[in-house]
Amino acid sequence: RTQPFEDEFFVVVGPKQESTPSDGDGGRKTKGDKDDKEADKNEKMSLPEVVEVRRDDWDNFGFDIESALKVTFNGKTWDFFVNMDNGFLKNEMKANTKSNAKLLEARYKYGLTLFALSMLKDHDENDSDGDVEALIMEVTKSLARVLLPIIDNLGNLEVEDGEEANVSNDDMVDVLAQPEEAVAWN
Repeated sequence: RTQPFEDEFFVVVGPKQESTPSDGDGGRKTKGDKDDKEADKNEKMSLPEVVEVRRDDWDNFGFDIESALKVTFNGKTWDFFVNMDNGFLKNEMKANTKSNAKLLEARYKYGLTLFALSMLKDHDENDSDGDVEALIMEVTKSLARVLLPIIDNLGNLEVEDGEEANVSNDDMVDVLAQPEEAVAWN
């Protein structure tokens, strides 16, 4: 049986101290002699800006009711466009009226973005050929169907001592429904 981790500590609060950057410009210093490529890796670790696309602009991005995310390379970085009127997202929002709509949208938006970033990294590291932009658009179309139910169900898993975690079929019944079947769309 696992024992809880316990420790005692004390915090001493002293008077507020003013700090000044040593080089005068307020910027961070890097450790060691990092080249530009290493510095670029750190910049790439932050989430990109994601443009939210609504139904009125679907034609500009090649979106439809099932489209989820599109990425395009602008010559320097990747631009991310997420369909915030995706049928599966709207279905989840209507089915989960007790959940905060903004939270559901954020989970959807950033879940898709992180997945696409992973695909771009894999594509780059493996020097893969092929149209990664089309691949991401197609795969995120499928992922949008299950993303929010997966996040919700995995977040609600509970495990008793000595038992395995299981998700019941009842929890996942409507995951594969078409958005047209689940909600009447305008």
